[in-house]
Amino acid sequence: GELLRSRYRAFGKVLALAITNHCKLSFVLPVMFFKILLRRKASFALDDLRGFDNALHASMKKCLKMRPIQFASLKEVEGLPDSFTREEYVSSQVSAALCPLAMEEVRAGFESMAPAELLRDVSASELRQTICPTESHSGSINIRHIFDVIMEDEMAECTAFVEAFWHVVDGLSPEEKKMFLLFVTGIETPPEPGTEQLVIQLPFSAFSQDEYVSMLSMLPQAHTCTNTLELPNYHEALLESGRATEGSDLNAALRRLLGEKLRLAISETSGYELDGGFAEGGAPSSPVTPQAAAAVPPL
Repeated sequence: GELLRSRYRAFGKVLALAITNHCKLSFVLPVMFFKILLRRKASFALDDLRGFDNALHASMKKCLKMRPIQFASLKEVEGLPDSFTREEYVSSQVSAALCPLAMEEVRAGFESMAPAELLRDVSASELRQTICPTESHSGSINIRHIFDVIMEDEMAECTAFVEAFWHVVDGLSPEEKKMFLLFVTGIETPPEPGTEQLVIQLPFSAFSQDEYVSMLSMLPQAHTCTNTLELPNYHEALLESGRATEGSDLNAALRRLLGEKLRLAISETSGYELDGGFAEGGAPSSPVTPQAAAAVPPL
């Protein structure tokens, strides 16, 4: 029906949006799917089923070896003409598997947002790598390599804070790095290296010793719509609160505090909270708060 066709077209549009937004699907599609999507394949053979539908491939190979009486029974069951050969039957099954009418609707939705001429130099394998999580990241994920990291000046100019941040991030376990990606981007699958930015900001302000003490209790926040990580200025808070002094003690305390708060934020926060509340009458409360804050919902 039209509802089902519209759903197939919508899926095609999702594929196009994945390209323009540098996003990946949460599942992997076979290369053959993209060959069909890009019209790189005009006709199909039995071997094209290999890797696409291995069970059907094996079944069709057996069909080619059927004895005449067995194939005659098959044609009778499926209502096929007596003149139909094994080769014609297999060809029809391959075409039905690889070129269903649904695929035409998917392609129509895809090409409505990504015209074929724009992708004429893109191979099926390249498109698959762009859209699907084809790489295995069971090992270490290099956050520095994956993202174009942009730090605001206040942090970039504080060498001790930058070193502490990378010490903590580089030291995350593979599973923690997946949680970090989920926290910052909304998905645990890394983007293609160099295609996305990671923006790190220090947006929170404090003006008194009590407020700096409160800042030490805050958790990092994230805006997944822009891959933005917001950190309390733990370096300044440690100094201004009197909890640490310049030197090795400060660096150790900063690494310990940042590691503790970042791990807590990426692993334990399950809801969405703002970093500040409102006082009676709607007036903003203190610029900092000890309340735990999780990732801010996508815009």
